[in-house]
Amino acid sequence: MRILKKKAITIAEVNELLKQVAPEQLNPIQKRVLDYTSKFSKLPGDRAKELIIKLKSEVGLAEEEAVEIVNILPETLDELRGIVSGWKKLLSTEVLQRILAIITKETRADNRQD
Repeated sequence: MRILKKKAITIAEVNELLKQVAPEQLNPIQKRVLDYTSKFSKLPGDRAKELIIKLKSEVGLAEEEAVEIVNILPETLDELRGIVSGWKKLLSTEVLQRILAIITKETRADNRQD
C-alpha cells in the first residue's frame, strides 16, 4: 500500500468515513476507532468542515490548526490558549477571542438544528 495523499481531518469526518463501511468489514482497530469517534466527535462531519473553512478564512489558521481546534472545541480563552501554546506562532488575545466567537456561533447553530 502506498500513501497517495496526507490530509488532516476531524474526528467527526473519521467517524463518518468509518460509518460508510459495513461493520463486519472493519478490522479490530477500525472498530475501536469508530467507537472512539462516535463518543468524542462533537459536531457532524459537514459542520466540522464548515467550521474549518471559517477558521481558515476568517482567522487565517492553517488546515492542521483549524482541525485541532475543531476536534477539541474549546469553550474558554484559557482552554484555547492551552491548545495554541504548542504552536510555532503566537496569536493575540484578539485573534483568540475571534476564534472563540466563531466556535460559539457555529456550535449554537448546530445545537438549534438538533
